[in-house]
This record gives sequence, structure tokens and C-alpha cells, in this order.
Amino acid sequence: MKTEPLHPAYRPDIDGLRAVAILCVLGFHAFPAWAPGGFVGVDIFFVISGYLISSILLANLQAEKFSLWDFYARRVRRIFPALILVLAASLACGYLVLWPDQFRAFGRHLAASAGFVANLAFERESGYFDGAAETKPLLHLWSLGVEEQFYIFWPLMLAAAWRWKHRAGTMIGVVFVASFAAAIWFVTDSKFVAQGGVVGFYSPFGRFWELLAGGYLAWLAQHGFSLRRRAARESAALAGSLLIVVALFAFTKNMPFPGWRALLPVGGAVLIIAAGPMAYVNRFVLARRGMVGIGLVSYPLYLWHWPLLSFARILNGEEPSRLQRILLILAAFALAALTYRLVEKPLRSGGLDKKRIFILLALMAALGIAGFGIMRGEGLPARFAQYGAAVESLDGPRLIDKWRQQVRLGTCHLEKPADYDHDASCIENKHPLLLLWGDSHAAALYPGLKALQETHGFGITQLTQGGCPPLFDLQNLVFRQNCNDINDRILGDLATMKPEVILLSAAWAHPDYPMPPQEIADDLGLALKKIRAAAPQAKIIVVGSEPRWLSPLPAIYRRAIVAAHALPPEYSSKHLDPQIAPLDDLLRSAAASALYLDPRDKMCNAGGCLTRIGDTLDAITYVDDEHITPAASVWLMNQFAPQILAALGLN
Repeated sequence: MKTEPLHPAYRPDIDGLRAVAILCVLGFHAFPAWAPGGFVGVDIFFVISGYLISSILLANLQAEKFSLWDFYARRVRRIFPALILVLAASLACGYLVLWPDQFRAFGRHLAASAGFVANLAFERESGYFDGAAETKPLLHLWSLGVEEQFYIFWPLMLAAAWRWKHRAGTMIGVVFVASFAAAIWFVTDSKFVAQGGVVGFYSPFGRFWELLAGGYLAWLAQHGFSLRRRAARESAALAGSLLIVVALFAFTKNMPFPGWRALLPVGGAVLIIAAGPMAYVNRFVLARRGMVGIGLVSYPLYLWHWPLLSFARILNGEEPSRLQRILLILAAFALAALTYRLVEKPLRSGGLDKKRIFILLALMAALGIAGFGIMRGEGLPARFAQYGAAVESLDGPRLIDKWRQQVRLGTCHLEKPADYDHDASCIENKHPLLLLWGDSHAAALYPGLKALQETHGFGITQLTQGGCPPLFDLQNLVFRQNCNDINDRILGDLATMKPEVILLSAAWAHPDYPMPPQEIADDLGLALKKIRAAAPQAKIIVVGSEPRWLSPLPAIYRRAIVAAHALPPEYSSKHLDPQIAPLDDLLRSAAASALYLDPRDKMCNAGGCLTRIGDTLDAITYVDDEHITPAASVWLMNQFAPQILAALGLN
């Protein structure tokens, strides 16, 4: 007769620690100003999971009750029911509200989530034009991918090490050190840093050490380790709490993570668990009924909260209001409680019925197949057949693909941070010569300048690089470390090029440029001095930031068409990002020695900012939330033609 596997004694304080983890995550997602480092809640979850699962595995190995079938079946019974429910609900909501290009991406994420490889999928697609994380309803499932990838191999490795002279501790230590070294490498090596830190963030091997920290604590506990002295227990619990609090309020999303910084939340969680259930913090704070209750529903709460916030962001076209976010979090709590009571508890009770396990596996496979079907079906555009040409005209990826072709991506506009050399065809010798220098916002001006060139015959040299404003000594651009090298190289080539006009453009107020406005303006002033010294014969034009929208303009159009069956107004003040205007006066002052052209002067009026040129969708002004379309580029450069041509001596 098969005996039941062993489980460690229940500790309510660990459920309380789960509550701390989920509250950190909720705070970061719903109220990031209150909890700027709340993303560390995931790291706390990893430690808890590593400790509990490893405790179960080690206890059963020692008692010779270890069974792979039992382990994986229990993981299915624990993870699948709530996840299937949330994925199915998200699929239904996505079918109703997501435009074909959005639904196509959702299908890819659904398939990856059902296969527990969401982290790998998000790592591959985290590109410059990949869209806001807030509009990916399944983004949070990356962490579940990391955890389940760990548990595919961990029982096998632990069992093998156990049978080999009980060397489980040695094996845990070796893999821990290797994984932690990889985590440090991912956030320090220039190759990975240049990719925006996504490899280190999503990599399973760069995260396994966090689960292994809990696993090693479980191994120590099995071998009799405990903090017996009260002073040691209290010190550990207080120190652990302090480490988590520091991480919660001192870390920000712009910092490289995880790397060594993850030692704070990981170390904090380890110390709190090691302190044991009798430490004051554990007993009288974490083990309180309210904290334990939140901890018990933390898994479904984690699953529900992000789709609610994300779909609200998609439907609103901007961040939901504070009241809306509060209501959404309350709804997430209600759904989590219902899911725990009506889905999780009933399906987790009883034995490991094979029929039940296979039904759960089949349902998850069906969701994965549905995701693939949505991808292959191009987001099922027939759902919006009544909107005719709008479905294709407002397809975000298609708009961006056309934009990339017209700004000469890969030759004259280099999008990858690791790129250095522009194609020789980008450097023209025809004079008068205009040098176009800057980031992707500068590249977006090329179609308009090209149209002027065709009628006035001047030369254009385009040297633009994604994410690199034409500034120097950019110490704060953590994920664009080659910007200084590129800009220094262009500066050194000015004497050879001898351009009559140097046109500088950038997303001066972009979130990737975390400098305060005054520092950006000061850096621009210093850059102009360097450029003038290197090219005293050139006239310098600085183009300010275009208006920016709080969500992609094509998506704003799609929502308006679906809701009102009409195009938005030609000029709109809704969904505009307010942070552009305050920087403009500072830039204008810093560029006093140059000719300053402000796109907002041309694109905005009392009614708002330009959304389209004319009455058709063929001339929408933005491909996303910040990059103007080629049609808008031609229109804008035509507005500035007198100044540009005069600078070239062609008026």
C-alpha cells in the first residue's frame, strides 16, 4: 500500500510572508510611487517556494517516499486550476476588446504561459518598439515560468545528489553559486546590459539561486539547524524585515535587477524564515489572521490582479485613475477569495486522482493550442470586420514595419544598442549637406527631409541610433552604454563631413533618459558647445520633442472607432502626456545659440494636438505613442521648410 508523502509542519508566519510578497507586488503595480521597489515581492515568493518545496522533497528522500509522479501531480493540482481559470477569463476578455495586432500578441503570450515559458517569450520580444508592459495582460506569468522551469529539473537533481552519498547540500551550494554568478554577469556584462537588462531579468538560470536560497535553508533545517537563542531569532527576523523594507523603498525599476541587489529581498526572506515561528515579528505580525488570510489567497491574487489592471489600461488608453486602481485591487481580492474557496480548495483536496490530473493537463494544453491558433489566425481580424479598412490601417505592427523601412532601419538608423557603424550609403557628399543626428525621433524626421531634398537638391547624412540622444557623457543611460562612443565618433567626423547644417533631434523627455529636465537642458548646452567647436562653419538646428500620447495613437483610434463608430477629432487633448511641455522652455533656453524648432508649435493648438492629416486613416500622425509616421514627418518638415532651407542657403 502506497504511503502518503511527508510534508513539513504548517507555519502561519510563512503565509504571512506570502502576504508581504503579494502586497509588495500589488503596491508596485497599482501605486508605484508608494512602493517603487515592490517588484522584489517576486523574489520573496521564490525563496518561500524554494524552501517549502525543497523541505518536502528532502523529507521524502530521507524517508524513502520520494515519487516523481507524486511531485509533479501535486504541482499540477496546486498550480493549474487557478491558472486555467485566469487564462480562460483573460482569453474571453481579449477576444472581446483586443484589436487583431494586440490579440495576436496575446495569443503568443497565452501559448507561452500555458507552456510555462512566458519568461523566455517576453525576453525575446522586449525590443525598442515592443509596446508598453502595461498592455500585456499575461506579463506577470513570467515568474511562474521561471518557477516551473526550476521544478522540472530540481527534483531529479536533488534525488540524484541524495543517492550519491547524500551530497544534496554540496549540489545546492554549487548550483547556487553558479546561478548567482550568472545573475551578476547578466547585469554587468556590456553585451547583456546593452539589451536593456531583459536577459538578466527573465533568465531562469539567473533566477534559480533565489529559489535555491530557500532550498539551502531547507537542507540546513533537515540537518538540525535552527536559531535556538531568542536574541538570534529576534535579530534575524528584524534584520530580514529591514532588508525587505530597504529594497521596497530604495529600489526603482530603472536599476539593473536582479544581480546583487536581489540579495536584499532574498536575504530578508531567508532570515525571516530562519528566525522560526516564535520570533516576535513572525508570531505577532506575520502570523496574524489578516496576514495569513492574504497569504492563503496570494497565488490567485497574483494571477488576477495584473490582467485586471492591464485590461483597464488598454480600455482607458492611459493609466486608470487612483479610484479605479483601488476598485480593481479590491476586485482582485474578491476574485482571489472566490477562486481559492471554489476552485483551489476543492481540487486540492483528496488524493491524486489521475483522471483529474489528466483533465487539468488537457485544459492547459487546449489553452496553449488556442494561443497558437490566435497567432496563426493573425489575431482573428474577422471579429472586427464591420470596421473595414480600419482593421488593417490601424494595425500597430504593420505601421511600425512600414515606418522602419522609411527611416532606413539597419543601415542609417541603428536600433540595436550594440550597433556602431552606419552604412556608407548614409553619408552623402552632396552640398549643401544636412547632418541628421539623434535617436529614433531624429530618424522619424528623415522621410520629411527626404521629401524636401527631392525638391531642393541638398544632401542628407543620417546618423541616428535608437535610444541615443545627441548628448555626451551620458552616465545615466544604463542600458545605452554605447551612446557616448557613437556620439564621440560622429563628433570626430564632423571635420571631414563639413555639413552646412547639423539637425539634432531626440525624445528629450523620454522615460529611458532618467535625468531631470534641468540636467537634460544643461547637457544640451554643453553638447552645442562641443559641436560648434568641432564644426564652426555649420548652422545648428535643435528640434524639440514632439507631443507624446499616454498610449499608442492607433490604439486610441481603435477604441474610439469601436465605442463611437467615428474617428477621433483631428486635434485632441485627451491622452496627451503632460511631461513634454515643462521641458520645452528649458531646452529652448539651452539652445539659444542655435535655431530651435518646436514641433508642438506646429502640431498643437487650443483644441489639442494633431492626430491625423485630413479625414482618412491613411495619414494618422503616430505609429505608436511617440514616433510620428512618415506622412506626419513630411507634413512637419514642410511646416519647418522655410527655416531649414534658409539654414542651408537655399531660400
